[in-house]
This record gives sequence, structure tokens and C-alpha cells, in this order.
Amino acid sequence: TNNGFYIGSCGGVVCPANSNGNNVPSGCSCNAGFAGTVVASTTSPFYTGACSASACPANSNGVSVPSGGCSCNAGFAGSVTAVTTSPFYISACSAVVCPANSNGASVSAGCSCNAGYKGSVSAVTTSPFYTSSCSAVSCPANADGNTVPGGCSCNAGYSGSVTATTSSGFYIGSCSAVSCPTYSGGTSVPAGCSCNAGYSGSVTRISSSPYYSSSCSPVACPANSAGSNVPSSCTCSAGFTGSIASFSSSPFYTGSCIQNTCSCSGGTAATGAACISQDAAICTGCNAGYRLSDTSCLANTCSCSGGTAATGAACTSQDAAICTGCNTGYRLSGTTCLANTCSCSGGTAATGAACTSQDAAICTGCNTGYRLSGTTCLANTCSCSGGTAATGAACTSQDAAICTGCNAGYRLSDTSCLANTCS
Repeated sequence: TNNGFYIGSCGGVVCPANSNGNNVPSGCSCNAGFAGTVVASTTSPFYTGACSASACPANSNGVSVPSGGCSCNAGFAGSVTAVTTSPFYISACSAVVCPANSNGASVSAGCSCNAGYKGSVSAVTTSPFYTSSCSAVSCPANADGNTVPGGCSCNAGYSGSVTATTSSGFYIGSCSAVSCPTYSGGTSVPAGCSCNAGYSGSVTRISSSPYYSSSCSPVACPANSAGSNVPSSCTCSAGFTGSIASFSSSPFYTGSCIQNTCSCSGGTAATGAACISQDAAICTGCNAGYRLSDTSCLANTCSCSGGTAATGAACTSQDAAICTGCNTGYRLSGTTCLANTCSCSGGTAATGAACTSQDAAICTGCNTGYRLSGTTCLANTCSCSGGTAATGAACTSQDAAICTGCNAGYRLSDTSCLANTCS
């Protein structure tokens, strides 16, 4: 009943929480980061709808967009900003690519260290949005190079290969010491190989197959020996004595072959190949008076009928009839003893030893009527009283009274002249 005929007033309802504007009738808009609408109504609270905080978008985290912001998840770079238009935020959270020395779709999806690298990649929320410890693995033992990814080569004298992998160890393969090559000995090429005894040269390690350079070659048989080479065995040549054995230092053999020295009694000792062993009695020729029998010089044996057989150099051939002197009764004629021939007037000439020189007048007996005087036969002289004395064979002994006839008045009686007796 008062003037105006009403009481109260109608005032515009203020915009509700999380919205802005003069009042509901004038229109309210949801604050940035809030989604929804505010519509005026006639019933309390005189509007419908609400502004709800938008959730943090994909790849981000937080309570909501307007409550203090959303942060990009670990491994994502960018930011989330609240806006008033749908979808009520602007998001630039993008996956960070895998860092150097790693691979994978992105940090958030997971990164693995590249082959040859050890370590890990973890997503974080601060720039650069990851932590990485992918470090290159060093080249393994017996290999050279900076790192496995950079490439490793086996050291000289080692064979094998080193290949980068992503599994523990981060490489496969190895470098193994190469064994000492043929004709050499030792633990391995890197540890050092020496040519075997009887071989000269050296073994040097290198980095390309076969990982060594070898010049071990067999030493030739030395002077005065024969054979393929020292390791295969050398034998002293004919005429030499000794031995050759393999050795590990220069000249890569020991021993020698010394020329044999032979002897020869009665001739010329063998030399060179003919002297087959040291101090052997081997003849290749004989002095005068010797003959060669196999490898010995034997003194010749000569004969001599009627004298002394030649010996030594005078016996020029075996069984030869050679005289150097004659027995009594013989004379030397060239190399022969001839029996002397003697004469004897009135008797028997000496023969054999009694005939002491050729053509000598030597009697060994006398004919009847002769007597031996020294080596001469003298005619006997007989006497005869009253007649004729015997001569020649009739005078049988010297000074014998032997008559062969009587003078007148005598008669022969046996060998005497007797005076006749008359009456």
C-alpha cells in the first residue's frame, strides 16, 4: 500500500564461480580452462549450467588446466595454456626424439642405446626432457680403435672381428692370437714366434690375413754334406766324417763334415770320396814291390830258382821269377840265375855249387890215368924198370910202377917187367 505499490527489487545475479561477466542476465562466460555454459533462469539460483575445470590434455599431467596448470609428461617438450574457447586449452606437448647414440620412436616411447653404446635413456620433465648415458664402448682386448661404434680392428697378429650389438657387452666377436705358422714355434704370433731349428728367417705380426709375415725357410745342407736341407737331414759326403744337426740360432745347424784322412802301408792312401772313413787303411795305388788287393797293398812275392828271390821294390809283380842274387854255382843273367858250366880236361867238370864261375876249368873227379890236383886233372906219371912205363889210363896212379911192355931180356908179369932167366 505504500507508494509505488510494490516492495523489493530484481537485481542481476552475479556470474557464478569459474565464470566471468557483469552478471547472469548480461551473460557469463566460463573462465579460461573451464568448459560449460551459464544460462539465466527464473528459479534460484536464477541460472543453470556450470563451468567445469578441463582435465589436462594428453601427454600432460596436473589437477586440471585451470588449477595451476598442466605440465608436459616426462619425455615431452612444450606447455599447456588455458583458453576460453573449446577445448579450453592450447597444448604443445610433443614427444622428444631419442637423443644422439640412441634409437627408438621417441623418449616417451622408449629409447635404446645404439649398438656399441652402453647406458640408458630416461624421460624427465625438465629440459631436455631426458637423461642419457649412452656412451661408446671401448675396443676390447687385442683390438685397436677408439671405440666399438667407431670401429675396432684386431691388433697385428690377432684374427677375428668386433661388431657392435645392443645386448650386454655391446659387441660380439673377439680377437684371438694367431698360432705360430708352419716351421716356427712359440706360444702365438703376438707373443713371438721363432723359426724352428734348421730354419732361417723370422715371423712378424701384421694386421691383415693371415696376420703374420713369415720367412722361415729350411737351411741348405752345408759344405761337404748332402741332403734336401738341414731339417730333412744332411749326411756327410763321401770322404768326409761328422754330423749335421738342426739348431735354433745362426747358422741354424751345428756340426761339420771334416775330410777323412786315410793311411796306406806300402802305397798311396785314398783321398776324397775314396777315403770312406776317418783313419781307415785304404790304398788307391801301391809302391813298387806291392800289389793292390782290394784296398790294401800287399808285398809282392817273387821266386828265384838257383838264387835269392827279389823282395821290396825289386819284386815288381806278384809271383814273378826275379832273382837279385844267385847261389854258388849259378850266375845272374838279367833277373834269372843260370847254372854255371865248367870244363875239365882229363876228368869230370864241376857242376852245381862246385862250378863257382861260368866257364871255369874246375874238375871234381879225374879220368883213369889222371889225378886231381886242386881243381885240375893232371896225367899220372908211371915208372917201369926193364920196360915201358904205362901212360894214360894205364897209369892208374901217380908214381905207380906199371909197365905196359918190357925191354928185351924182360918179361911182363902183371904190371912189372921181370928179367928173364935162361938156363
